[in-house]
Amino acid sequence: MEITTTLSGFGNLGAALDGSELLKALSSTNTAATQLTSTGTNDDFYVVAYQSGNAYLYLASNGNNTAVIASEITLVGVMQGVAAASLSAGDFTV
Repeated sequence: MEITTTLSGFGNLGAALDGSELLKALSSTNTAATQLTSTGTNDDFYVVAYQSGNAYLYLASNGNNTAVIASEITLVGVMQGVAAASLSAGDFTV
């Protein structure tokens, strides 16, 4: 999943190794979003979000439900100098 929207300033993606800052940045208030919602249970998927000229790659892995909470989102890597929405699935080999 690629998040191409402009993230709010409530979260700093470089400040945490889990999804807590990502969920803050997805909120339009100082209260963090509570979850990402998956279309199925037991899903593992990657999330790319952009902030401050960097791309942040996360692995999201929900349990036996569709709610993906901050502790189920892990920062995998940071790519510096990447413009928002410039990455595509073809840029990765998994």
